[in-house]
Amino acid sequence: MAVRRTKDALLRYFVEAGAVKNEGSVARDHLANERTFLAWGRTGLAFIAFGLGIQEFYFELLRRRSDLSTQCRAGASPAAAPDEQAALPFQAGAFTPCLSSAICLTTGCGFVTFGAYRYFKTQYLLNRGMFKPGKTGVVVIILFSTAMTMAGGYNLGSMKSVAAASPALPSMPSLLSPSQPREATPSPAAAAAPPRLPQEETKPVKRAA
Repeated sequence: MAVRRTKDALLRYFVEAGAVKNEGSVARDHLANERTFLAWGRTGLAFIAFGLGIQEFYFELLRRRSDLSTQCRAGASPAAAPDEQAALPFQAGAFTPCLSSAICLTTGCGFVTFGAYRYFKTQYLLNRGMFKPGKTGVVVIILFSTAMTMAGGYNLGSMKSVAAASPALPSMPSLLSPSQPREATPSPAAAAAPPRLPQEETKPVKRAA
């Protein structure tokens, strides 16, 4: 008996609560409202995934640069090992991709939150036979898109300035394969010495009996 009462209560709460009479385009309007919410959610999740990808790539870049610098110090002389600051893609005080990642994450969370707010607001208006066009969403998209464009341009300019100021950065193949052994650099004395000629093997001379 208790199970039946619980089932009836859940049925009334999830199925019958908030039900409206299907007249004209009521069902189509509510389904279109749901599709709009899903579109906002997909857009927000795409921005969140992009921001997490930028942050993960930046941390992976720092880790591989650090491993490359450690291998250079272990396998070469102290003079040949690269500087620790030069091994980093972004020096202290310069712009880092963390700001771009934060902007993408904030934009994604803002889109999801605004989509949920607009869904319930539109549902409230549709139940009363009214509808308000979404002007706020257009303004939000313009503002966030402008902020991301400016951050991306500033990021690109910072990367070019750091690359121009640090010509001794390791090349990209060595960055992508940090486990590759470093070739030994010959010393100046060994480089100035003439190459050794191969010695001919001396064969024993057989005497006639």
